[in-house]
Amino acid sequence: MGECIGYHRAFSMRGGVLAVLAMEKNVMATTPAVPVPSEQQNSVKAPESPSTEPASTAPASTASTGPETRILNDATSGLPAEPSRILIADDEHLVASGLAASLSDLAFEVVGPASDGQKAIELCRAEAPDLALLDIQMPNMDGLTAAEVIFREFGIPVVIFSAYSDSQYVETGNRIGIFGYMLKPVTQDQLRVGISVAWGRYLDHLGQAQEITRLEDRLANRRIIEQAKWIVVKRRNVTEPEAMRLLQQQARRSRKTLVDVSQGLIDNDSLLGEE
Repeated sequence: MGECIGYHRAFSMRGGVLAVLAMEKNVMATTPAVPVPSEQQNSVKAPESPSTEPASTAPASTASTGPETRILNDATSGLPAEPSRILIADDEHLVASGLAASLSDLAFEVVGPASDGQKAIELCRAEAPDLALLDIQMPNMDGLTAAEVIFREFGIPVVIFSAYSDSQYVETGNRIGIFGYMLKPVTQDQLRVGISVAWGRYLDHLGQAQEITRLEDRLANRRIIEQAKWIVVKRRNVTEPEAMRLLQQQARRSRKTLVDVSQGLIDNDSLLGEE
């Protein structure tokens, strides 16, 4: 129950990511390595004299700047570190009121409460909360159905707050945007931690989804370059490295990207002029 139910979209494509990486590796194997200029190779040098600054004064933000960190930062750049506006949907007035009071004590802004799933959807459309906290059993539309619509149409993560823990609810949650599941009743501390963990999982989900998109784009670009390279190989009767060099020269001359030059060559065989 503690595992992220909303990871399904990113993790369901995990096999696709591995396939993309494997295909990209095979494609890149035929591409010659670009030599690194000597001035870049020597750009990192040992300091000539010991620094007088304490080690603790180094910025902590420079410790992690790898691709995964940058992807996550790009995907979540417009989102807060923690949610601030939370929608409540529960048909039991006393439960909804108590939940609203607890969220207010935790410094969250409460949206609602809504008394059913349909009203929760309407509030999400009108108010755009950061996160939705939904009960399952509600009239007109249950919380699971509403959660699917809320995440699919608005991209708002959902946490289920329910007295029911049947396996069928969990299985349904695996197919929709549920990032947390809390059983009634919960303490204020459990509510605070549950919301924080669900929000963190949502941010991770966005980062992984963007990484998948980037990998797919990179593979598509590689395919275009490879196709153009083989056109040059056959037309000029040259080796693959030589064909790649010709494409790179054309890109520099025309001040275009290698992908744009390759696509242009595919669309127009006369694009690559004679040397």
